[in-house]
Amino acid sequence: MSTSVPSCNQIFSGGVYDGAWTKLLNVFNIEGAYHLGLLYLVTEDPLYARKVVEILSSYAQHYPSYQVHGDIPYNGPGKANAQTLDESIFLRTLASAYDLVEETMTSKEKDWILTRLFSEGLSFLQEHRHHQIHNHEVICNGALGILALILDDKKALDLALNQKYGLHYQLEEGVLEDGFWFECSTAYHFYALQNFLSYEKFARHTHYSNLSHPLYAKMLNAALQLLKEDLSFPLLNDTHLFQGQPNAYDLFEFAYATWREPKLLAIMQGIYEKKARLSLESYFYGVEALPNAKSLLFQTKHQPKGLGFTILRGTNQQYLLFRHGPYGGEHDHYDRLGISYSCQGESVSEDLGTTGYGARLHYGYYKHTGTHNTVVISEENQMPSRARVLAFEHEDDHTLVDAEVTFSDDYVMPDSFTILQWSEEAYVGVTMRRRLYKTDAYLIDIFEVSGVEKKRSIDFVMHFGGKRIASSGEGKPIVSFSTKEPFSHLKEVLSLPGDAPLCTSYQCNDVYTDYYTMPFAGTTYLAEGPNNPSDKTIPFLIERSFGESVHFVHVLSSYKKTEGTQEHEENKRVLGVIFKEENETLTVQIQTTQGEETVSLPMRSRRT
Repeated sequence: MSTSVPSCNQIFSGGVYDGAWTKLLNVFNIEGAYHLGLLYLVTEDPLYARKVVEILSSYAQHYPSYQVHGDIPYNGPGKANAQTLDESIFLRTLASAYDLVEETMTSKEKDWILTRLFSEGLSFLQEHRHHQIHNHEVICNGALGILALILDDKKALDLALNQKYGLHYQLEEGVLEDGFWFECSTAYHFYALQNFLSYEKFARHTHYSNLSHPLYAKMLNAALQLLKEDLSFPLLNDTHLFQGQPNAYDLFEFAYATWREPKLLAIMQGIYEKKARLSLESYFYGVEALPNAKSLLFQTKHQPKGLGFTILRGTNQQYLLFRHGPYGGEHDHYDRLGISYSCQGESVSEDLGTTGYGARLHYGYYKHTGTHNTVVISEENQMPSRARVLAFEHEDDHTLVDAEVTFSDDYVMPDSFTILQWSEEAYVGVTMRRRLYKTDAYLIDIFEVSGVEKKRSIDFVMHFGGKRIASSGEGKPIVSFSTKEPFSHLKEVLSLPGDAPLCTSYQCNDVYTDYYTMPFAGTTYLAEGPNNPSDKTIPFLIERSFGESVHFVHVLSSYKKTEGTQEHEENKRVLGVIFKEENETLTVQIQTTQGEETVSLPMRSRRT
């Protein structure tokens, strides 16, 4: 018999690891009970129902004696689990299993489970319900509602649904103007909607269902606006890699059966081209047969309200997401005016998302301003703020979007718990402005910063997928760029003077990117930093300046080489760039394979 060995070649033991095993065992038990209940529903075989009753009865025997423990930040403690969120899912799943097999149980069995498991659980959740708008409270209130329905407890049901911070309050106060969940994360938007619907699935044939509320459909449509052409979603804020995939969320079947959204139908058909339609969700909640869907139209999208974003698209599946919205609380990243860009389905310069919350790199790297494509002051996280759009124009040959953020200590925070992980001292009074001018062949990026204390560093950051393959300037190796996270994680750092034009080139599989930098008063650093997952690296470009104000100007051009040749597929690509600045006007002369183009844009004079 072979024994599996972890990839780190170490074996860990002790309380923390025992706790992980206990957690996994609970998950196996509750999901097993629920699935056995579904098997009983389909087959009517009493053997499956008996196994469910055994699991429920065993938990009922021990649950009252479980000690309250845990109390993780942003959430409360648990009994069978370490936090209230997991306790809610634990109780909700067991309650659903109970509902499936209740008809097979004796009165004595029902009373035992209702009294010792569900009544105890209901009291625990009521005691540890938090006064905040948060995905945790959606889950907690949904579980409270399900338990109250089973126990026929009208008072608890009113608390779960109708009182302040109850389920209805979460929906009406937590959804932004455009329908996006206030936490501004792709994953947590779907997670919140998924957990609203977990309650609604249970309650939909009762008087306590809220499924007809228009905000549910609005939430669904808001998320679909972010879709990329490969049917994946951007890794906004605290989103894990797998959560960007189109089939990561078990709600599409129920959502389509409820609202018949055509765009969702097209996404589902795209998913089922690659796998069979055999999920529990489709069997129990989906329509019998999916009708033919119209092809999806992927267009430039400008949404200044709510989440606050602009998506600039182009041929070859170009997808540039520009963030200019509000701070979303715990699961936000400190990346106002950040951009995320992909081309031909390759991650040219996309948000990295995050990793496990217990990992050091979660707070010290992935959430940090310094690992996003924006500007960071004094290597500190940006403070909460909301940007405003100054201009947007969408023409046949180009799109321009102009947004600005001024950091102020009177910013109104969301009604949600959060831990201070930013520097007001570094940012109060600072104004940042970013203008993006995009054509099919290139992107002109102007980033202006003003109001900074002279002693503070101003770093413009870009990271790129794949590898750096060329640089027009020779860099000098430096031993250490920084001792502060996230830059302390950078390796192989090269230093180049910023007062000369620079072009760096990158390769991400068969997509190539040239990045042209306008000279500035400062130093450019080229480095390697952790990718996601962190066992691989990606190249960084950081431009550092000091002074009250500075601007950084770049041109980005991506293209794809035809396999086996030296030619390029695109009809037009950039061959060279010349920057000129005069009388507060920036002129960019761009030499392309089809001739020269000149773009002139207004810009504040540079002061250092």
